[in-house]
Amino acid sequence: SKGAPIAAMGQLDDILRRMKSGSVKAVLADTAFPKWMQIFNTELDQYHTGLQKTVHHMTEGNLSTSAQNNYSQSLDNDVEQNLTLIGTLPLFRGLSEMTLRMILKGSRIIELGKNELFLRQGESTSRHFVILDGWVKTYKTNPDGQESILQIAGRKESILDGGFSGQQLTNLSAKTIAPSHILSISMHTLRDHASRNRELTQNILTATQARLGRLVGQYEQITLHTAMERVGWFLVNLHLETGLEGEPLKLPFDKALIASFLNIKPETFSRILKEFRKKGFIINKHEVVLPDPHALCSYCDPEMALRCCRAEAANCAPIQAAKKSGERI
Repeated sequence: SKGAPIAAMGQLDDILRRMKSGSVKAVLADTAFPKWMQIFNTELDQYHTGLQKTVHHMTEGNLSTSAQNNYSQSLDNDVEQNLTLIGTLPLFRGLSEMTLRMILKGSRIIELGKNELFLRQGESTSRHFVILDGWVKTYKTNPDGQESILQIAGRKESILDGGFSGQQLTNLSAKTIAPSHILSISMHTLRDHASRNRELTQNILTATQARLGRLVGQYEQITLHTAMERVGWFLVNLHLETGLEGEPLKLPFDKALIASFLNIKPETFSRILKEFRKKGFIINKHEVVLPDPHALCSYCDPEMALRCCRAEAANCAPIQAAKKSGERI
């Protein structure tokens, strides 16, 4: 009833109540016909405005009524139980629960063991995959069976492929390198909502940009840096993911795979780990303990430093170097 210029909501109800109680003549004597119509129209206008706001809120940016009707349909049980976790994924950042539920229609969570192939190069796919837990490698193979690792993806990362552009055949393979839980989403549903939802589209573009940045960084490492620097770069990335609170860094997969990812030989990787031990690093089978929180800073770069909680510290060399470079430009 806020802002009603002639009558507050409920005045019409009061008139009707008086008429039902037998005071029809009194009501007609007290209320002129034009005033009656004004009260009636005002209340209808208020209801109409409220209805418009409700419809706008429910449809959230012109989502179709048929899509809204599907909102009430239940999700897969595993997806329902993990809805809070799924809502924190970068892909869905800023989306309402209603929108998230509609996007997740037909989604499921697949549980895979180590070394299980779930995406094969050259085959058709209609799904988009996001890692909830575990590790996945994406790679390409040549006719002789040789493979080149493109990406090692961890928790909350997407396995991006050509599906957003309508491409029918996948251009890479994906295999777990540790036991993993992976969210499988209908690509058609994701594209459909992305065409109407600005936040979702922005999240997809941000994820694509981040993946491109990692690929560029990886290419720079294997072409411009020494084997020692590559291993240091890998440990920095692992440190930013898991080790900022002083916990040991847990090597998430086999050392031979790490060596292949860094384009060095396994024996070279083992030799470099010995060099790190000489610098005070404690390296057990699958754990690395840093001698101090800043022990890997010399292997960091400005892109990685942006993910570090100490990036603004005065002793952050990559950030200071980036700032000096910007000043010179």
